Amino acid sequence: MLRYHRSKHGAATLKTPIALVLLVLLAHTGCQPSLAKPEQSQPSTESRTALEQGYQLLRQHQYAAAVPLLDRATEIDTLTPHVELLIVRAIVEGELEEAYDRAAALADGLRANTKTLPALREEAAYHAAKLAFLRGNEPITRATAFLDSDPPSKWADDIRFRLARAQLDSQHPDARATLESIYYDTPSSPWAREARERLQSTSRRLSPNDHSDFLVALQSAGLHAEAIDEAELFHQRHDTHARTDDVLYRQVISLHALRRNRACVAAAERLWREHPRSPHRQAAGILAIRALRRSNATREIRAWAKRLDDPEARYQLGTYLANVVDRDEGIVVLRDLMATSRDRSMVGKTAWKLTWYLREADQVIDAISALDNLLARFPDTGFRPAALYWLARFTEPIEPAQAKRLYQVGSDEKPYDYYGLMSRRRLEAMGVTPNPITAEASSITIDPLDDPTRLRAPAYRRGVELAQLGHLPRSLAAADQDAGRSSVQGRDGG
Repeated sequence: MLRYHRSKHGAATLKTPIALVLLVLLAHTGCQPSLAKPEQSQPSTESRTALEQGYQLLRQHQYAAAVPLLDRATEIDTLTPHVELLIVRAIVEGELEEAYDRAAALADGLRANTKTLPALREEAAYHAAKLAFLRGNEPITRATAFLDSDPPSKWADDIRFRLARAQLDSQHPDARATLESIYYDTPSSPWAREARERLQSTSRRLSPNDHSDFLVALQSAGLHAEAIDEAELFHQRHDTHARTDDVLYRQVISLHALRRNRACVAAAERLWREHPRSPHRQAAGILAIRALRRSNATREIRAWAKRLDDPEARYQLGTYLANVVDRDEGIVVLRDLMATSRDRSMVGKTAWKLTWYLREADQVIDAISALDNLLARFPDTGFRPAALYWLARFTEPIEPAQAKRLYQVGSDEKPYDYYGLMSRRRLEAMGVTPNPITAEASSITIDPLDDPTRLRAPAYRRGVELAQLGHLPRSLAAADQDAGRSSVQGRDGG
């Protein structure tokens, strides 16, 4: 538990228990805590307090104030290397020039001590390389040595870009090669885009397969403008290669991502025209429809939907018509799609959209029928919690007893889901006591926010990244954007 105490000025300040600081400190460096030997003395209250306060100041970027406190904490024998590393970090990140020599000595000592944990030695090596740039002490030589380490350091991208800048400043002959290495070999690096801008033009020639793979890597890093440039370069160099259609499809994706809608549609048209057997034709056509929806190009949307004759194209057409052109016409398209599709995901998202269009049209009985149909055909649909709740809501004025049963099912199945909680509230409002929550249902799985690929949604990935950077409240808010959608969409997506 965090606790507050009064400072000498009477203001309430946050006091973090020493155990929490140590656990955070050890977790940050990737090391496991080691217990002190029985004969070792326990750290004094002064050193414990100094470590707590010094670590807090470091987290608050008050580097100069943190160093003297951390100095007093080095007497904690079992944590001396960890505290020394924090001192190095404070001096380097705070650019405390008067202490550079000391930071270099501490970092070199940590690196040279084979008894120091590998994670500490790796970070010490990074700070030593960074210090070389700050001090102008053979930065190119030291950075090159750091980058040659095996296995590569997780800080390699940072040092590589610093190396490139130093080489450019000194007109080093390897500057261009370093920039190209950043751009081509580490496109997910935060410095890839700037490296590309500094290059102005690239000279590295990739094989067709490597060039195509590189384009995919650029897209994965969100560098869509660069991906489009590389796609054009690919067409110039390898226009007859077997992967030309794949590259053209990738171009469609990036044009759509950048909202270059007309260019996106033109690229999709080219794919259809030049590659009649490409497996990407349908997906490119869907992206063309989505691009056209942004400008309400009804005639072209209809033409693409007819050309594709694809469930997703019909779904896009139906929702577009219902939203923009004619709700009744959109309902007809979606009803037909729901009746003919055998795909759980497609039926789920179609039923969900159809339900709301029918409700807006005051066709509540038909909305009930759509939800009933969904649950009957796919009882394990990811839309189940939402479908049960809204089926109960629509049914409540007509058959209250049936609504109570539906609310109870929703509450029993997902008591802590949004719709499960709302179902319990509706039951209470109707004078019914909800069933007790079972032990099995009450076991909540807490997302540790440690895997950005657990959900495909961009906001979830941002949430995990923020959590890893220490911004937990913001990360929860970002992840919650998609957690709410997950309660509705579940495995079905859409």
